[in-house]
Amino acid sequence: MKKHIIFLVIIAIIVVSALLVPKKKENNQNETLIINNEDITSKLSDKIIVQDDVIYMSLDDTKNCLDSDLYQEDENIILSGNKKIAVLQLNNNTIEINGSKVEINGQAFEAAENKIYIPISELENVYDIEFSYMPDYKNIVIDYYENKLEKANAVKNISVKKEAKTFSKKIEKIKKGDWVVYITNKENGWSYIRTQNGNLGYVKTKKLDNFVTEREDFETEKTEKFDESKVFKKDITNKNIEKYSDREKLIEEIISEAIEKEKNIVKITYKKEKNEESFRKFKIEAVAILKECGITILLE
Repeated sequence: MKKHIIFLVIIAIIVVSALLVPKKKENNQNETLIINNEDITSKLSDKIIVQDDVIYMSLDDTKNCLDSDLYQEDENIILSGNKKIAVLQLNNNTIEINGSKVEINGQAFEAAENKIYIPISELENVYDIEFSYMPDYKNIVIDYYENKLEKANAVKNISVKKEAKTFSKKIEKIKKGDWVVYITNKENGWSYIRTQNGNLGYVKTKKLDNFVTEREDFETEKTEKFDESKVFKKDITNKNIEKYSDREKLIEEIISEAIEKEKNIVKITYKKEKNEESFRKFKIEAVAILKECGITILLE
């Protein structure tokens, strides 16, 4: 009887151990998308495509997860970062960023069911992000440079757990000295971290040391009152802003006039309600490009 009990205990231990051993993703499993230490894979409507070391995401998912101001106008796909406006065209290996063309790996293309995909791994400069792909675990990690990043080192070999519990499933094993991204501390002595392979999980806080903040959160610029005498006023009510090329020329004109008048604050006036959508696009484009030039833009 004792032998049977011992045998069953050994079998149970083997089964539990097998369940707890961390496994890499199978080839047929989809990629996981992590943005600013949050797994947002469940928010994706379409599958991410990996082709020739370039990562592609559908236009809809890019708009929902990365760039809410993204829009398509004729043959142009307009992307907007904090200080960048970029233009992509289908089946073209170049991207125009603030008027300058740059060659990129990959190109925007139309897939099945009229789904347009864009090479998000080539857009680091547009969105001011750090992009990483860990093929063994199929993890895609996007970190915004404007967000805080804190790292720590493992003081010994550690098993990263799915939950903040001792007997939780193991996600990955990290070695002594390996760094992790420290995200937050839990009250019960666990820390939520991200491994170098992009896996999110929990480790005991006491097993981490050498906490280093590589960058702090970027503080949003405060709105200040301006001396109206120092503001360059520009009424664009009668300007043509329906097409991207027209808006681009107008923005260049505004920049030239501001520089000529030695003004770094521009107040834009526009009074055509029927062209509200075109003005919305103009605002997105003008704010980014003028900010890059060190010019503050006020809109009314």
